Amino acid sequence: MFIVATRLKCRGTSGFLPLKICPTAMETINEWLDQGPPQFAIAINELLRAHREQREPNWHLVSDDMIKTTMKQQWTMSKLALQWGFLHKGWVPIITEHLKGTKRSAPKWLAILSNRIWEITEDLWKHRNDVEHGNEKANQLSSAQHRILDEQIDRIYTRIPASTRLLPMTTRHFFNRSKAWRKNRKLKEKRKWIRDADVVLRGYEDIGNHSRTARNFENYFSAQTKNDIDD
Repeated sequence: MFIVATRLKCRGTSGFLPLKICPTAMETINEWLDQGPPQFAIAINELLRAHREQREPNWHLVSDDMIKTTMKQQWTMSKLALQWGFLHKGWVPIITEHLKGTKRSAPKWLAILSNRIWEITEDLWKHRNDVEHGNEKANQLSSAQHRILDEQIDRIYTRIPASTRLLPMTTRHFFNRSKAWRKNRKLKEKRKWIRDADVVLRGYEDIGNHSRTARNFENYFSAQTKNDIDD
């Protein structure tokens, strides 16, 4: 089993967290990582530790070149991104290869991991705020979280196709609101929408990258959309 920074995440400057928060949450992450590539688990583990210790990750722990490259991309993406469950898109082909021969979806697999990571981070964040900071500092930290999520929302909106008719009908409702409206939502709602929207768009991008027919449909609908605007 690959332990994801259990000591570092469970023990902060305010001491140990309540047992009901830490071990159970860590077990859910460890159990999921055990189902992935071993080198991927090492990479996620080291990135989480490096952030907690405020140091550069030890890249030599990972020998797989593709995983090491994506590990570096994850780190430069934002040091806080992984803590809040935002994973670099470079992990998708790595997990896809690992799941080859199964009916499991790499975007969904990564989304579950994302959810488990941000849940324990949120528990730790709330506990530390309650013990150390009080309301004023908690509000400052909440604002920082909103800024990170707003950056993620900006990135999501750049990936939405020109015509949402390219997306499955059951998923189009994810994109029927403006970016400004999304940014005015509560933290929990923002996180859930980002995770769900990212899964939808990763699936769409994956089909487009591997299917000529899908690319032809995209070109057709994009042209139709432009004609509608011009008319």
